[in-house]
Amino acid sequence: MKRFLFICTGNTCRSPMAEALLRKRAAERGLSLEVKSAGVSALPGGAASFPAVEVLKEKGIDHSDHRSQPVTAELLDWADVVLTMTRSHRQWLIHSHPIAVDKAYTLKEWILEREADREQRWRKRDQLLVEVETRRAMKARAQADGDKEKAAALDGELRELAQQLEEVSEGLDSLGDNPDVADPFGGDTDRYRKTAEEIEAWVNRLVDWVQSQQREG
Repeated sequence: MKRFLFICTGNTCRSPMAEALLRKRAAERGLSLEVKSAGVSALPGGAASFPAVEVLKEKGIDHSDHRSQPVTAELLDWADVVLTMTRSHRQWLIHSHPIAVDKAYTLKEWILEREADREQRWRKRDQLLVEVETRRAMKARAQADGDKEKAAALDGELRELAQQLEEVSEGLDSLGDNPDVADPFGGDTDRYRKTAEEIEAWVNRLVDWVQSQQREG
């Protein structure tokens, strides 16, 4: 069994949503794991933000009984993996609790480090990009020669390559310019909804990895 601890700032928005989403996905897949959440600046006993509760309800999750809690040495000792929402959370954690140095990561970085096929997918994407450029050049030449049939055939090949490129590229650039999970605090429900979608996408990948490990185990 793996024990996951999600950490954000106040333990009222991001980490409770991550906790609830992972617990639901794990139950759906029949996975054996435990989940908790905490905050680096959390006050004990606070309710989750109303928009966070509402967004989770839209996903069929009742997390209205959530109560915030601060990060403690006991929680960190309990966890096998500590996943923070931002790099600054992780930095604070390691500075304040050196015990967490070997188990604390940002959510995104931890998942990306464990997706074993990532390097292969980069190579495959590079190959597909070369093929796309080759087909484009061939199509341009066919059009210049007035060969409509060949141009149409190449157009079809380009559509297929574009689909393959989209599939193999999914998640490769996930960190982009922002390896942190966006903070919805103070925003409207739509802002919370976007953050929940971002977290959910990463949680789904986390569940995929855990499931693959449990199969192999």
